[in-house]
Amino acid sequence: MASNDVEVLDPAATVEKIKKIESGVALNRRHFMAALGVAGAAVGMALVSGTAAVAQQTKPNGYAQLDVMNFLMNIKYLKATLYSFITQGVDIPAATYVTLGTGQIYDQPAKITFPTQQIGDMFNEMYYDELNQLIDLRALIGANVVANRPTMDMLGTGNKATATTTMTANQAMGMARMLEDVSVQAFAGAAAYLTGTNLAYVSQILAVDGAHAGAVRLACIQNNVPYISTNVLTTTAAGAQTVNSFTGTTTTGSSTILTLAPTNAPVVGNAISGIGVPEGAVVTSYTPLANSTFTAITTSGKNTLTSVSSISGLVAGQPITGTGIPASTYILNVVAGTVTISANATATITTAETVTVGRGIVTISVNATATGVTVLNVLTGDLMDVEPYDPGTAALAAAGPSAITIPSSIYSTGGPTTPTIYQGFFNTAGAGTASANTPAGMAFARSFGQVLSVLFGTTQITPPTYQGGFFPVGVSGSINVNTDQ
Repeated sequence: MASNDVEVLDPAATVEKIKKIESGVALNRRHFMAALGVAGAAVGMALVSGTAAVAQQTKPNGYAQLDVMNFLMNIKYLKATLYSFITQGVDIPAATYVTLGTGQIYDQPAKITFPTQQIGDMFNEMYYDELNQLIDLRALIGANVVANRPTMDMLGTGNKATATTTMTANQAMGMARMLEDVSVQAFAGAAAYLTGTNLAYVSQILAVDGAHAGAVRLACIQNNVPYISTNVLTTTAAGAQTVNSFTGTTTTGSSTILTLAPTNAPVVGNAISGIGVPEGAVVTSYTPLANSTFTAITTSGKNTLTSVSSISGLVAGQPITGTGIPASTYILNVVAGTVTISANATATITTAETVTVGRGIVTISVNATATGVTVLNVLTGDLMDVEPYDPGTAALAAAGPSAITIPSSIYSTGGPTTPTIYQGFFNTAGAGTASANTPAGMAFARSFGQVLSVLFGTTQITPPTYQGGFFPVGVSGSINVNTDQ
């Protein structure tokens, strides 16, 4: 929390009482900041102690305050652990009120060198706040606290195009932006179930997280940090995990991807992943040209299509499909009557047959690092995940998506486009997203199910059994499945 120390609370505590200082209770900011980078174990020596009381009041939908408080602690474990790695290069210190247990931490990032010392200082203070809040939450819950930290993946869902633990400063800032926004929304949603001490305490944490979120969003805007969405997957009736995927051809050093027409077209701002697509890439423009067809003859073992009926609109790089043409094949060269492709045909066709090529054009925010056909996954945030952007004027900010356009200067390529969601300095409702539950200017409040969708990277009903989300084997506590959407 923002104050230096927090005492153990009784059920009748007020906000003013929370602010009282009790010597030796929590981590002192001045001493904490001086000790950063020294011995991590020493950080956890000064802890909250004593007997804590948590008011119990079951709501109509069955959420007890104890369960809500334990649920919120998962978010604090995630942020404190991530910030510890990127600011200190090590895990959070194990201590009485920060029980690590046996849960594994996947994709542990190295210590980050941020663009400026000021941004580095900001993340150090955020680490201080999150670790202190974690300690204080555990102490407040007392004997009924969930024992251990759950297994976590520091890269989360969809934020890694390849199997790597490398995290850049941009990725760290982008992920922190997303997590701070979600944390604010989670605590705002949880407040409806809390009273007394719990409500007063969570309200102060909400205020601190709001300060974090605003500061990180501004830093992301000023440093052109690529957008990382909440990456919510969808679930089929059979329970399979799906994303908006389509086939496209990447070219090393180019931000242009030629595609077969996708069922659901990508939109500007969508995070995108695939072989050769750098982590943190986003869609900057999409030109939805329809697939084209022509007839040709293939010869087994050769990569030349002959008797081509028409070469109109054909260019190198277009993905191509047809009888005898292997998967992941694309056009290499086009001349009159002949098309050269990237793989040898697997069958000889004596009568010209129809083949299909993709003509859609997707541009991304960074250049591809590999050439070839790949499956591209579009990772779309929900409407409560507002992409940071400076509209330029207060009038445009208030007008919402009907008036705001994103100039090409914000991305490496692409022309002006209209965003599909309200964008701005803060993650608040605007003209395009305001509702009776969230009027314009208000912060979004996520239900527990909506928070779990982000933490798990899925909308399925039970915790995932794959290493995919921030919590690949589920969160700790009684609120652990997406039954509240």
